[in-house]
Amino acid sequence: MAQSNSGIVKINRSVISFALANELAEKERAGPEWNLEIPFRVCFYLLLVNSGMEGFNYTVDVEHADVLTVGFELDGVKRVLDLRLNADLIPVGYQQRHQHQGTYKVHTPAKVELCHYQGSVRDVPGSWVALSTCRGLRGVVFDGENLHHIHPDEGESLDSEHYVYKHSDLVANHTCGYDGTPHHVLGHEHHGIVNRATRVRCLRRLKRISIASAEAIRGPYNANRHSRYVELVLVIDKEEYIALDENMDKVYQHCKDIANIINALYMPLNIFIALVGVQVWSDVDEITLSSNGDTTLSNFLRYRREKLVQDMPNDNAQLLTRVTFEGGVVGKALKGPICTYEFSGGVSMDHSNVVGLVAATVAHEMGHNFGMEHDSADCECPEEKCIMASSSGSLGPTHWSTCSLEHLALAFEHGMDYCLRNKPQKLFDSPICGNGFVEPGEQCDCGLKENCDNPCCNVTTCMLHSNASCATGECCDLKTCRPKTAGTECRTAEHECDLPEYCTGQSEYCPVDVFKMDGESCSMGKAFCYQGSCRTHNDQCKLLWGPTGTSSDAQCYEMNNKGTKHGNCGYNRVESSYVKCTDENLLCGMLHCKHLNERLEFGMESVAILSHSFINNGGKIIACRSAIVDLGLNQVDPGLAPDGAKCAPGKMCVNQKCMPVADLRASVSGGKACPNNCGGNGVCNSLGHCHCNRGFRPPDCTQPGVGGSEDSGPAEDPNDAINCSNSIAMRKSMLLGNVDQSVGSRKSDVSDSDQAAQPSFVDGQARKNSIRTELGTKIAERIQQMQKKPTKNIKGLTVKTEVKFEHLNESPSGSSTGITPRTGDPLMPDKKPCLKAPAPFYNKKPPPPPAPAQSLKPKI
Repeated sequence: MAQSNSGIVKINRSVISFALANELAEKERAGPEWNLEIPFRVCFYLLLVNSGMEGFNYTVDVEHADVLTVGFELDGVKRVLDLRLNADLIPVGYQQRHQHQGTYKVHTPAKVELCHYQGSVRDVPGSWVALSTCRGLRGVVFDGENLHHIHPDEGESLDSEHYVYKHSDLVANHTCGYDGTPHHVLGHEHHGIVNRATRVRCLRRLKRISIASAEAIRGPYNANRHSRYVELVLVIDKEEYIALDENMDKVYQHCKDIANIINALYMPLNIFIALVGVQVWSDVDEITLSSNGDTTLSNFLRYRREKLVQDMPNDNAQLLTRVTFEGGVVGKALKGPICTYEFSGGVSMDHSNVVGLVAATVAHEMGHNFGMEHDSADCECPEEKCIMASSSGSLGPTHWSTCSLEHLALAFEHGMDYCLRNKPQKLFDSPICGNGFVEPGEQCDCGLKENCDNPCCNVTTCMLHSNASCATGECCDLKTCRPKTAGTECRTAEHECDLPEYCTGQSEYCPVDVFKMDGESCSMGKAFCYQGSCRTHNDQCKLLWGPTGTSSDAQCYEMNNKGTKHGNCGYNRVESSYVKCTDENLLCGMLHCKHLNERLEFGMESVAILSHSFINNGGKIIACRSAIVDLGLNQVDPGLAPDGAKCAPGKMCVNQKCMPVADLRASVSGGKACPNNCGGNGVCNSLGHCHCNRGFRPPDCTQPGVGGSEDSGPAEDPNDAINCSNSIAMRKSMLLGNVDQSVGSRKSDVSDSDQAAQPSFVDGQARKNSIRTELGTKIAERIQQMQKKPTKNIKGLTVKTEVKFEHLNESPSGSSTGITPRTGDPLMPDKKPCLKAPAPFYNKKPPPPPAPAQSLKPKI
């Protein structure tokens, strides 16, 4: 069989071998002989495993199983693609909208065809794959060195001819005219659409440039508290709709294909793309489309903020158009405003029949929205060109440069990631093994096989190994496959108003995140806790303007009753109107600062509204500097006074209103939160329950215990508490030997002698002192003996005897050997009482942690 760097593939039912595996094992099955009349050919076979179709409530067929293996030979080397269904691509609320008779028909499908896969080339580090089986095989394969495109011919099914070729087969003359300024839009020149002859041409393989880089994040199974999620909307103009044969199904699948590839490109950045909607201008374009890319971008961004973002809420919107822009430009976007209401979007020309090229263009434009600039000569890239290169080379861009990572980190430091912190809910509740999320019917899920190094989880079945009781969660010890010891801290307290959480010893998951109850005094009485944070007016000024920022004079805040950009209690972006503050809420409105730094340190200054005012107070000029920062419609403007800031004695700011702290605390648990103030041995948490100090136990912190709360787990291992008495007795016995009997005998002699010589009212304290003296003498002698012996192990308890004698006092008798331990001596047991068996609160097994909900207010 002839082989080539690229080739035409004939795929039909007689060629593809399907195997619906009842057993969860992979079996490679090859098809029959090929017709050798095709000059260049790649032999494919597909294997479906763990389809799990029974009980599913959505459309699926044999082409769209949970796990898919695609095998082929390329350059004489057998390649196997290990793929998993990308179930997180379409979240809850996904909408399909198209025009019909002057209005929009909106469809929120309960069932969506799942046919998009992501994975990697087996045994090839650094490889990745993004394919769909919706209309034949379509997508991209990066084999660690070269990017390959796969798509079907006109038939668009598995029965059709398929084209497989390198990105380097394409004509490479792609440039970008972006000049690096914040408001400048991007221009890309892509000349020529590849023809069929070019697709099958054999070209020399270019050697990949290698640099050391961090391990890429390959899926949601590696998501963490720093993961970000972009809720994306794609808009299709009329010409694009016509080019896709005016077929809505075809349009929707095309958009999903693009989003799937964009997601694969962004996953190494710990950013995941969720397509939340597609809008199709099937009758008429909603905006004026011009060959001038800047004009088209400006018109689209206006349309997004005035209409689209309200009809289809999104973090970012991208327009796909067939309009040809001037100068060969194929994309336009602004730099930095990914989360803003005003400017989070871009326009891209659907300039190629190769979906991977179009997806790379959209990913590039979105990269500028993330604050990335074009790569310069100083940027390091693991290949010939990276995604943010100003022009593409013979290799398709698949990596991000070091400069892109730096620009992204800078944007996030400015808070431009706030709208990206909520993970969209998945549309389908049925478990999909391999997506990294433990769902109903699964015991564990560590993601794709090639990326799973979890020794406790069976990657094929998503069930625990026979000797394991857990495989995921912060409280699972992957060395033993058992839950970590109770009392192990699994989430630290990040702020003064936060509280730590501890493993329960029963569950692999860290308990739900709780914090101090709203209204607790913090920052030395300058503020009150709110939602786990403690923010003063000064703190917020430092956040906005840097370390020199402080809150300005109270006279500045009097401007907040004007309801202008110089002073207000909020800005309505949709209506472009300001809210006036009432007199009692002046200090909870716009923040007024004085600072030495003229640049805004939080948010993007290019999309912020800055205001400088000055007040003459008896010859003293008072500066009042403020900012209105755009972080999207669902985020509170950080240019306003923060919740929890003190606005009057016993009052705090909440939602730009100055309210009594007592009223806020009374609203928690119906005013019945922590009624005895936790006995003075703890604090009240956000759920109205006591979080006890170590040595006391819930629910009221009045009895000995291990600390913590019924929500956050025990602060110490309860098993250690139960064995406290035995441990202390063991140590005394080891130290004293047979002292007890002699001391008891001596005590009897002393008592009898005292009773004979003294009246019945003899001083009992004198007898106790005498006993302590004898006991101290025996302990000291025992210590001297034990220091000459090696460390002992008693039933797993290592007892160390390195004791410094300067911690001991001479006895009153003056004897050189009469030594009495001082209070707090290491040899003597702690004053903390031997703990009773704690209440069963720590046996509660918390549910798996839910996806982080989108907060209406940022934790700053």
